[in-house]
Amino acid sequence: MEYKEYVEHEEMLRKTLKDNTLTKFEQVLVLSDKMNPTRNNILSTDLVRNKMRGWRQMNALQHVDENSKFVEGYLSSHAFKKFTNYGTPDRNHRYIKISINEGIEFLRDFKVANMPDALRKSSTIQYMRHLADNHKASHVYLFEMAFNVNEGRNRSLICDKGRLKINNIFSGRSTNINVKYPGDKEIKFDDALCIQVHRIRLKHESHEPIEWDNKLIYTLGLYYPENFAHAFVGIPS
Repeated sequence: MEYKEYVEHEEMLRKTLKDNTLTKFEQVLVLSDKMNPTRNNILSTDLVRNKMRGWRQMNALQHVDENSKFVEGYLSSHAFKKFTNYGTPDRNHRYIKISINEGIEFLRDFKVANMPDALRKSSTIQYMRHLADNHKASHVYLFEMAFNVNEGRNRSLICDKGRLKINNIFSGRSTNINVKYPGDKEIKFDDALCIQVHRIRLKHESHEPIEWDNKLIYTLGLYYPENFAHAFVGIPS
């Protein structure tokens, strides 16, 4: 029954996207009172772990110019603190602690235009609202990754099951004898949801209508703390 309700939820979202523009779709997901993020459905442990736990990456390959303008304006208007010094620009990051409502607004204003990212974004906003409404969280952390690497960190763009996808936005750990680096996935705090902003320089060889090679984009990494693991599915009441 739990799995059936989850599948019905995704089918409803897909139908909504098919019948509406992306803007309208996001308004339905985020604002409609027909979506009930606090419904007392409890998903199986496996579904909770797979959907809203640990690290996830987004592949924001649309609205590139709009997202660049939005992100750069946002970053320049906030005072960030430096995270641990790991010795090199590509491993040094900074962060801010913001209210959960400001975190929701940031995600709302960051544009996506593919089904997996749209589902991830809307579910995360519902998740954050649920945590806030139930007094389980009051803030989030936003990280600017490799903030001094203006040209962006190089990442390959690959084709995965017919869909273009960034091949892992997260840098791995290093055991260099001089400066050890734990990897991007350790750039986080465990007392709140974390949003990593990644500036990516794409590497891609193709004859697509869009020239992706050397394109600079922003995309996001999302961290759902282990102790926040929680199941909720918004379906029509």
